[in-house]
Amino acid sequence: MNIIDSINNDEQNYLDLLSSILLYGSLKDDRTKTGTKSKFGTQLRFSLKDGTIPLLTTKKMFIRGIIEELLFFIRGETNSKKLEEKGVNIWKGNTSKEFLDSRGLHHYQEGEMGPMYGYLWRNFNGVDQLKNALELIKKDPDSRRIMVTAYDPSLSKECVLDPCHMFYQLNVDNNKLNMQWYQRSVDCFLGLNIFYRKYIILY
Repeated sequence: MNIIDSINNDEQNYLDLLSSILLYGSLKDDRTKTGTKSKFGTQLRFSLKDGTIPLLTTKKMFIRGIIEELLFFIRGETNSKKLEEKGVNIWKGNTSKEFLDSRGLHHYQEGEMGPMYGYLWRNFNGVDQLKNALELIKKDPDSRRIMVTAYDPSLSKECVLDPCHMFYQLNVDNNKLNMQWYQRSVDCFLGLNIFYRKYIILY
């Protein structure tokens, strides 16, 4: 096999983005006081045709954790203790009592995230956005309103963090489902691969 034929283009695009951030990213301060190198407005594209699910080969992936978190969001849950019971600790640091107190959420019990992600997917001012999106895909696939948002600025102070993956829109074209989502912030080296995998599994 020619080495060119064996290149995973989706993964290579991701690796190229990481290289671009390292070489050309701007140094900026951030909430954690760690500092970042960042680029604004970049985009990656992935294809799921022929049943393909892109999976990184350059790092070990916690597939069970990704799926458990996705199901947690789909159910509209906000207590990360339910994930911790299954050995998924990705929200543990941001729902510790110390972190909650630092956000002024003294009335929250440890593990509570507030009205984030799945909560708003399933209950945005009483609207089940996820259900609506699925119904539109089936009944009105040409609609340009197949959208789900996880950001409600009126609730921002009640959340442990503002959502990173904030908004996604779905489009049906010739019986093929496409999706585009917007993230305000992401750790490209640590978390970006998890975000795109989550949505690939969902759709």
